[in-house]
Amino acid sequence: MSDDFEAPEGLSSDAIESLRIANQKVPFTWLDGLSVLFMFGGVGQCIYVSGNQKFCQQRRAAGEPALMFPERKYFMTGMTNQQIDLVPWPMYKDVACERYDIAQVLYGGPGGQMIGILMAMSPLGQMAPCGMMEICRMSLMQRCYYYDQVEFALIVFKAVMSFACGCFVLVLVLLIVARKKKFRLYVSLLGAFGALVASMGVGWWEMISDEMLMSLGSAAPYPYALHEGCGYSMIMGGLASMCLGCYCGCCGVLPEKQPDSESEDDPMAGIAGMGPPADF
Repeated sequence: MSDDFEAPEGLSSDAIESLRIANQKVPFTWLDGLSVLFMFGGVGQCIYVSGNQKFCQQRRAAGEPALMFPERKYFMTGMTNQQIDLVPWPMYKDVACERYDIAQVLYGGPGGQMIGILMAMSPLGQMAPCGMMEICRMSLMQRCYYYDQVEFALIVFKAVMSFACGCFVLVLVLLIVARKKKFRLYVSLLGAFGALVASMGVGWWEMISDEMLMSLGSAAPYPYALHEGCGYSMIMGGLASMCLGCYCGCCGVLPEKQPDSESEDDPMAGIAGMGPPADF
């Protein structure tokens, strides 16, 4: 492609050639198209799973009839209840925090704790309300805390994915508008940074959700939910797609193949019989 490049005065020939190559216009290749497709496809999958959808779960915990614990499916926006209806995390948090506040007011003081101890020692201890038992109040407190944490983790996940999508938009702008060789490095750096930020968001979500399940199961019967469902597969696949798109974008930064030095020095080397004399 022809380039309208005027070299500044006072530079050596090597510097002028380097500047000419840096300002050379490059076409939008099929590899660039694959890079953009993988990047936007990956971040789009993650944003879809974190939205208000009821088809792609991330985790699933089998029901425990002995504990009267229903089967639960975990989505990024909430989990199912006994009627297999998806309930968002803020509703679970509000209920748990309200029950904990009421139980703490009634039974958290010295008088309420004494009543709870006497009730537990009596034959009617099994009939005591949940708020009267200290271990039950601790379980409510943990649920109030972790439901709030997982709600905040979802907000962070969406913000991180939006930021990664913004990085990929800048990549597309540089590939289409600023079509110069020197901007290829920024294309690869922006793509790599977007993929890195997205992976950090996925890791943060997995860490908070796993910590919630482990902590709730340590204080009360709470079956651990394993990764099962298309939601988890879409997030991992989306993250792999973004990394693959970043790899395709980095291929555009590779240096061009230089011509053979022998052919460049000897203009007659490409003609049969006219090369350098053989050693006899």
